[in-house]
Amino acid sequence: MLKEKYGYLLKKQAILIIIFISLLVTCSIIATILFLNERNNKQLTQVNTITKKKENNKNNLPNPPSLTLSKVRPPAKGKIYYSEKHESNSVTNKLLNVSTGYEEGLNVRRASVEKHNLISNDGTKLAYYDSDFGLAIKDLKNNTDILLLENKKVFNKPTESERFRPFQWSPDSKKLLVEVGYWESSTIGVLDVNSKNFRYITNVDGSSSGCISGKWMSDSQRIILSGYNYGHPCNIMPGLYVVNITNMQTQPLFGTELDKVTFTVDESFERAGNKLLFKATKDFTKASDEDGVYEIDLSSKAISKLNISQVGKIRFDDNSYFYSTGDKIILYNLNTKNSKLVVENQDKALTLIPVTLSPDNKYLAYVLRVVKYNASGNAIYSNITEDNILKAIDLESGKIYDLVENVDIYSPIVWLPE
Repeated sequence: MLKEKYGYLLKKQAILIIIFISLLVTCSIIATILFLNERNNKQLTQVNTITKKKENNKNNLPNPPSLTLSKVRPPAKGKIYYSEKHESNSVTNKLLNVSTGYEEGLNVRRASVEKHNLISNDGTKLAYYDSDFGLAIKDLKNNTDILLLENKKVFNKPTESERFRPFQWSPDSKKLLVEVGYWESSTIGVLDVNSKNFRYITNVDGSSSGCISGKWMSDSQRIILSGYNYGHPCNIMPGLYVVNITNMQTQPLFGTELDKVTFTVDESFERAGNKLLFKATKDFTKASDEDGVYEIDLSSKAISKLNISQVGKIRFDDNSYFYSTGDKIILYNLNTKNSKLVVENQDKALTLIPVTLSPDNKYLAYVLRVVKYNASGNAIYSNITEDNILKAIDLESGKIYDLVENVDIYSPIVWLPE
């Protein structure tokens, strides 16, 4: 009896030993496979890295750096509206909570081109063009879509539709500057969002879609307009005009002293004292004496050329703005004529683009963009997704935070209030 008991225990112990040895062998095999796989991956990575460096260094060009996002979030308030770029060249409108990093997608009904969608300055409405119906807005509070302007058939072109596309929200978020047109002509108008009342701006007409540029002034009662180009396809006289939306009449800001000069409204700055700075270009293919930055007094219409080369799109206060030199972002004061370095990048393969300021003026958001080069050594400013990273800098401490990657720089980027 005792012998049988010991025999049973020995058999049990032998089985356990066999199982243990089997487990050891299995673990050893798995570990060997993992080791070989990791070694192969490292070798492949090294080969790819060396190949990429060789390709970039054929003409002694800078290598695009490896950009990794930090998970440290800034102690800032509010949300940033931006568009995420995809490999298919499509974009998705999103809201980014700056302090938490939480992202919320904004899907709109049948939007034709989401990169042209515009969020209101108070962050409550998203304007977009519905190719089937017309201009609509999404109320972000209750997630409803409202059609404001329905596409119309053009009288003498029954196969064409007159399209209404959002161009820019007024600062008070109550009105929309709207581009109206079809393939062969365009004009511009103003839409009151609450009443749905739409009015054309008189005496303004372009010969091709996208020929007219407009920008609201801070009082939400006036608009600055200009023609993008002189000559084909925009055969309109270039100039700078102010529109009072009370009567919708356009008034030229000056006569022929800057004849046939293109004014870029996007590169303009509304200064204290009812003054406007703008950039003018005589000929985009060569330098001219008329090129430069001008200031006009909107009351007296007195005009003068300033001894500066840049007009910043991002406003800091009534007399200061941010602009980029490519590798630096500068804060320039028009009164003191002082330039303050905000952020600098030493890598020639990167460029800095200021995009929006926090509502409390404490943080500047900017895009870090990779610059690539062709075989001739010329810079290529592509819009590849992983090459565009949105960052924020604390203007007091100088501390920099990573916000989000895959940013489409051709879509609006707006820092909204909390």
